[in-house]
Amino acid sequence: MTNDRPNIVLVHCHDLGTYLGCYGVDVETPHIDSLATDGIRFDRHFVTAPQCSPSRASLFTGRHPHQNGMLGLAHADWELGPDERVLPDLLCDAGYETHLFGLQHITEYPDQLGYDHIHTEQPLTVEASPAVHETARANAVADEFASVLESDGLGDPFFASVGFFELHRVEENGGFGFEGDRYDAPAPEDVAPLEFLPDRPGIRSDIAEINGMLNALDEATGTVLEALDEAGVADETLVVFTTEHGLAMPRAKGCCFDPGIEAALLMRYPSRIDGGQTVDDLISNVDVFATLIAVADAPVPETQLAGERFTPLLFGDAGDEGDEGNAGDAGDAGDEGNAGDTDDAGDEGNAGDTDDAGDEGNAGDTDDAGDEGNAGDTDDAGDEGNAGDADDTDDAGDEGDKREKREENSEDSDRGDYEPRDRIFAGMTWHDRYNPMRAIRTERWKYVRNFWHLPHVYMTTDIYCSAAGREMREEFTGDQRAYEELYDLEADPLEQENLLLADTPDTVDTPDQHGSRDVDDVRTRLRDDLVDWMTETDDPLLDGPVVPSDWERIHPEMGDDR
Repeated sequence: MTNDRPNIVLVHCHDLGTYLGCYGVDVETPHIDSLATDGIRFDRHFVTAPQCSPSRASLFTGRHPHQNGMLGLAHADWELGPDERVLPDLLCDAGYETHLFGLQHITEYPDQLGYDHIHTEQPLTVEASPAVHETARANAVADEFASVLESDGLGDPFFASVGFFELHRVEENGGFGFEGDRYDAPAPEDVAPLEFLPDRPGIRSDIAEINGMLNALDEATGTVLEALDEAGVADETLVVFTTEHGLAMPRAKGCCFDPGIEAALLMRYPSRIDGGQTVDDLISNVDVFATLIAVADAPVPETQLAGERFTPLLFGDAGDEGDEGNAGDAGDAGDEGNAGDTDDAGDEGNAGDTDDAGDEGNAGDTDDAGDEGNAGDTDDAGDEGNAGDADDTDDAGDEGDKREKREENSEDSDRGDYEPRDRIFAGMTWHDRYNPMRAIRTERWKYVRNFWHLPHVYMTTDIYCSAAGREMREEFTGDQRAYEELYDLEADPLEQENLLLADTPDTVDTPDQHGSRDVDDVRTRLRDDLVDWMTETDDPLLDGPVVPSDWERIHPEMGDDR
């Protein structure tokens, strides 16, 4: 496709997770769902961080937050590193005309992102108040996109980032909600509860307001798709729809449970992609960057690619786009094509303590109660650090059957040299407070390492001060989180039982020939893989707490306690 590259429209929104009809949720989202009907739905797409700016920075740079510098929120003075190249800048170099419509939230200065055209007035403060984001409301952004496309055109080829404010909470009535009156929310009794939270009045009220906001998001997406049709460019346009993390609800946004790091990903390209496909492979949003770079045949240093392109899933081997030298392996950025991806994943699922009792500010030897200062020292050494060696972790989950199922789903597609990854990495460092965690997720297991003393389920300010947050405060903030967490995603998909707590069994049953697994063995192997990955990607947590220059402003109550 070097000589026949598609236009690219990247539609992204706030705080959606996979809360869509096409992902099996009991909501009506016909316009967004049409992208799945006419294209590809990715059923296991994960982000590098369960928060806005760091996750978006990964999507736009192809690197994890600790690699690109975005370890916290853009409006809290976190910035991309000075040498980072972003997607619109790289696509400009490749001959694309680039446009920004609506929200971006990776910098307070969007003119530094390399767009040819910025169509939306961007405030220098990214706050949750309604007035700040009026120009990024879905209906306004979609109408502006349609107007510019109709009157002026966007170029040949063009790239358009279309960012919607919805489904972000706003500050209202002394707390944070979803503006149910503005968005004509349904009655709470008319909505379905969330699988990962109890069915309580405050939670149901927030879900109802989310549904009202979701309707506006879906209608705006329909406006964008209709504009492409009317302009006669839909067939030659790759539309990508995604979000940066899960719903702004307890145990989702701000957490490394799956509801926090799993995100919708839909792709439609009528002239090249057959509709109605689903992909069950593990995918990270850094892979999305690598894939768009490949499709656009854009030059990019290998060191900037922390993910691997999945163009064979879109086009088959014959349609594999781009220069292999540019968009192939992850190179020095930490080859994660098979060895993992997302950048950190700390999940605050359960209270209690594990083996370590020392200073959790460093990623150290977690079996040693005293010495946590050395992150590379993990006691049970062995050769488990190789992320490609998943025999003793993933096989317990009957991975062969899962891979066979994925191959059947794509039997008509030539995958070429594409190999599905066997793990992703995710995590968090700063949000509205210091919350450092890193995680590794495989087909069956999730291991989380927490590096600070916080409540066992972290709630961001907008969630804590919400109706749902008030329902869950006592349960989620009463105990300190465990320093280590291990979840069997096959037996416990909602991640309710941390297998590393004292009252959990030492072994877990498995359905295959390997018999019972030793929990400590699984923990050790995943922990070693995580530390190896952190080392390969120069994670600053290895050297101790990550302290921004404005620590005292953000944490006046903690003073010099770092």
